[in-house]
Amino acid sequence: MIRLTDIFLDSNKIIGKIKPLHGVNNGPVSDHFWIDTSRYYKEIGVPYIRLHDTDLPSQRMVDTRHIFKDFSADENDPSNYDFAFTDVLIGKIKACGAETIYRLGASIEHTEKKYFVFPPDDFEKYARICLNIIRHYNSGWADGFYYDLKYFEIWNEPDLFEKMWNGGTPEQYYKFYEILTKMIKKEYPEAQVGGYAGCNAYCEEYFDGFFEHIKKTGAPIDFFSYHIYADDLRDFVKLNEHVNRKLNAHGYAELPVILDEWNIFTGEFWESIMGEGFEYNRKFLFERIKNEVGAAFCAASLSLFQNLRIDAAAYYDGQPKMYWCGLFDLYGVPLKPYYSFVYFGELYRKSSECLCMVGSAQKSSAISFGVEHEHIAKEPKQQNDSDGIFATAATDGKTMGILLVNYDGTDTRVMLHFNGLESINNLKIRTTDRLNTDRRDFVPTAGAVLPVTIMKNSVIYLEFDL
Repeated sequence: MIRLTDIFLDSNKIIGKIKPLHGVNNGPVSDHFWIDTSRYYKEIGVPYIRLHDTDLPSQRMVDTRHIFKDFSADENDPSNYDFAFTDVLIGKIKACGAETIYRLGASIEHTEKKYFVFPPDDFEKYARICLNIIRHYNSGWADGFYYDLKYFEIWNEPDLFEKMWNGGTPEQYYKFYEILTKMIKKEYPEAQVGGYAGCNAYCEEYFDGFFEHIKKTGAPIDFFSYHIYADDLRDFVKLNEHVNRKLNAHGYAELPVILDEWNIFTGEFWESIMGEGFEYNRKFLFERIKNEVGAAFCAASLSLFQNLRIDAAAYYDGQPKMYWCGLFDLYGVPLKPYYSFVYFGELYRKSSECLCMVGSAQKSSAISFGVEHEHIAKEPKQQNDSDGIFATAATDGKTMGILLVNYDGTDTRVMLHFNGLESINNLKIRTTDRLNTDRRDFVPTAGAVLPVTIMKNSVIYLEFDL
């Protein structure tokens, strides 16, 4: 039996700006530049591209040790740097119109033997090497460029010790962060520096230690970044609220927050996908990332993030060869989740977020599935008329766009109520679900109360003239 619910919209009530949440890790070129998805990044309008695990595992770019290969060499000699591959990549990013979030440090190593994920032997020298990398892209150093890269993230997931900060301590990372950020800010005061790209922001000891250190030492921080992989969106809300409470407690109520790794996942992370005997689990998890479930998850997440303390976000990952890439197949052909990003990109271009309330209780998307923003239980939630339904709307004054999502909810007949309008004209409808990939329909005229049926794990984008 199909359920019924209502969504109330008002294009005259502007409640904020659509945030740059549709960023992506890596791309638009990958696999030794065989694959170039630039045209699709431009169609999305990707606002941020974070560089981490770039061209993993056959890397020759981005990471400090791939640019400056011999740590014993003179860091002031341009001939000791190899920028060739990174130059091509960042040039492609600039051509797409995206900002770069450049992660300074190393990519993850899953192998038993580690090569680069150790704390540097000499923090000061490592910082000078990183500064020369920034000079190359912002000040023309070593036959470089004047790109004005702004965002620099210090290492990745140092709280994932064995795989990312092998043999190191939290205190060593705090000191490393302090040295590197102070050196960057001294020469580039306008640069935005931050971290710690936490894989477990729930770890209060690490979180508290980091912020206590930067306050004590005066180390700069322009953004806090963290990561989460889950398939229950209540987990995203719980972690974000934890981050919000912790930042406020440390006196950083206004500090921008970047969620720069996220995707759908179930189970114990590495233990459920690596090694012998997990082939069917891997197949289920990674195919789900790429199908209509992944598409609905992505669209629901983007809608949800708009209501949380997340200022920018970057999906992991945009490289077609990566298991984690739901945007493209191995050849760079768009998959269903790609269109969730396209639809959100349309909202971002319109810029002004409109009032949009979901369900008979008229809640925002952030709480439309039973989340009340405090003490979220993991027990089965009480069903209501809008579980799994998410909606976000935006206008540019001439048109209105609505992103409508059903993530893992029952099939639903939604009544869209457009306040202040007698009718809507030139209605364009784009649908991605189990049976359709960006199906397009057109309705010349419709009433101000519009019925839309949205099946389980479906994404619908509607746009009409005002």
